[in-house]
Amino acid sequence: MNFDRYSRESFEAIASDANALRVLADQLEADVLQELNQILAERFAVMVAELNSRGHNLRWDGTPRIGDVHFRVYTNPHRCALRLGYDLLICAGFEDAWGEGGRGRRPEQDKPPY
Repeated sequence: MNFDRYSRESFEAIASDANALRVLADQLEADVLQELNQILAERFAVMVAELNSRGHNLRWDGTPRIGDVHFRVYTNPHRCALRLGYDLLICAGFEDAWGEGGRGRRPEQDKPPY
């Protein structure tokens, strides 16, 4: 991961543009998620293999996505015997937290959802 891209100076250089700050923070979230997921997925696969070697039959459940991996054992099509999964959430922001001394929200976040 290129940490220089996310230096304090990089954030401060675009501090007057809330949208640009959000984009850079979102990119940081994605890069951290990618790197942590790679490490976590490797270790998680070892754990699943260990459980399977002890009699379970854990299989992928659905399409694995970065940060969202689930395995299940189905003893029949309608009943799950064992479920094991992880959901990894990464959050980042720079002076954009409402009420924490930040710059507040982007204008489009204040619009009603309808």
